[in-house]
Amino acid sequence: MFQFAAKTSELLLAAGLIISAADFLTDGHVMQGNDPLSNIWAWSQAIAIESSPGVVLAQGLQSRAERDYVKTGAYALLGVLLAVVAGILLYVQTAAHTLSLTEATAVSQLGINPRIMAILRAIVCIGYIALSRTKHKQFSYFPPKRNGQPKQEQPASQTQEQPPIKLEITAELVEALRHALTHNVTVVEQAPETQQIAAPAGEINPLM
Repeated sequence: MFQFAAKTSELLLAAGLIISAADFLTDGHVMQGNDPLSNIWAWSQAIAIESSPGVVLAQGLQSRAERDYVKTGAYALLGVLLAVVAGILLYVQTAAHTLSLTEATAVSQLGINPRIMAILRAIVCIGYIALSRTKHKQFSYFPPKRNGQPKQEQPASQTQEQPPIKLEITAELVEALRHALTHNVTVVEQAPETQQIAAPAGEINPLM
């Protein structure tokens, strides 16, 4: 339902922009005296604007879930403008119906500036078309924080795991250990040599 409303509102608003541009460029000759086209234009713009707040809300929540806060802000601003335009139109229509006045007289008595209303409606129309065309585009991304601090990247040398050292027990290793444990080691003690002091030259020991 939301997809149908979104696509329909976008097409209707785009068609309304085209008709408005053609009517302006022809100095009002497109819709002047053409009541069927004027009624079609009025109905298409009313359906497009009044059915778009739900679509804008859904798209804004989707953007927030995707952590695209820039697009979320754009949808929030568009939603506020849509609410203001729709609220003013409903207020004027209710007052005109209650007081048995025409819409022009009700706008004048309620102190509403038609120029501001026209500007707001133009902004809403163009903004809705622009956001509808870029709804699949990402404006920004804010990654979630972990433990209140951003995740720090580790050097590549630390991230790479060292391969474990494998110790293979072979028959040669077992035989070498057994031979080392069972081999008799003989310890030989060597007595230190006694050095004799040589007699000085020229001295002769007397014979007894």
